[in-house]
Amino acid sequence: MNEERLHELEREVLRRKAVQSLPHFLDYTDPNYSRQWFHTLIAEKCQDLLLGRLATDRLMVFVPPQHGKALEEHTPVLTTQGWKTHGSLQSGDYVFGADGHPRRVLANSGTYLWPCQRIEFAGGVSLLAAPQHEWQIYSDHDDHKGRVLERVETQQIFVRRHRRKPYIPADAVLQNAETELPFDPYVLGLWLGDGIKKQGTIVSGDEDIGYYRSIALGKITLARKGYWRIRVEGLCKAARLLGLHSEKHIPMTYLLADASSRWALLQGLMDSDGTCDTRGNCEFAQKRGRLAEDVYTLLRSLGIKAKAPLSRQTLWQGTVAKKTRILFQSRPNANHLSQSS
Repeated sequence: MNEERLHELEREVLRRKAVQSLPHFLDYTDPNYSRQWFHTLIAEKCQDLLLGRLATDRLMVFVPPQHGKALEEHTPVLTTQGWKTHGSLQSGDYVFGADGHPRRVLANSGTYLWPCQRIEFAGGVSLLAAPQHEWQIYSDHDDHKGRVLERVETQQIFVRRHRRKPYIPADAVLQNAETELPFDPYVLGLWLGDGIKKQGTIVSGDEDIGYYRSIALGKITLARKGYWRIRVEGLCKAARLLGLHSEKHIPMTYLLADASSRWALLQGLMDSDGTCDTRGNCEFAQKRGRLAEDVYTLLRSLGIKAKAPLSRQTLWQGTVAKKTRILFQSRPNANHLSQSS
């Protein structure tokens, strides 16, 4: 059976269903129409009214214009091509769903004025959402049922009493196809943490130099007592081509790489500039700036809950600077080196 004949049979089956069902009638009259759950609900209610299944002979449908589950238009959204704002998303873009897999954007309703409420999360991140925006949260209403998963609107989250703070399930690992990266992600992570900018050189103290010798990373020289340099072939050129000479950050190609590559990148960062105690409490400390923000995003892309509080640090000659302490619980293979906080 050729494709044309198969298509004709499928249309005939749909035509027969359309005679008896208003939702299928919508599909038959416009094959390109994207029927959503609320379209189906309205069509089914109209069908019930037509067939006398309702306890009334009237049906009123209230659909306020531009009434949606909106987010503020400048809310950042990670797509498969990088960061975009919620208002700039277009049909054909791919964002990440609750399961971590890419989902195609079907349409953008445009921007409009609407009341909003600010939602702040435990990690310090906040965003603006419409009171009608829907959330899937775990709640404990002190009704002896424990935590239950429920879908609520912003304005409903705190209507009922909570015995424990509600939380959003956000532990999915973002899934992307495996791609070839310009440089080994683990080595790049080492350099981002403890590398010399504009050089393909990683620095190390006495306590870690044995590890670097064991992995034969590159040529090792003693710069001064207790201070070693490891020169990695090709690293300087790769960093320059990735735009890292002016400011250290995680390139978008690495933030959107496959999960195993992102794990390797995190391992390199932790081995160079992170600590982890025997209880699995991990910390990555970095001066306030783009790299710290990228490491936080990297952790979230791996399904790891993290906090990023700011603190003051006294540097050389009493200079005080702000640093970001990214705190999280370790998972298997979070870092190779034996470090403690």
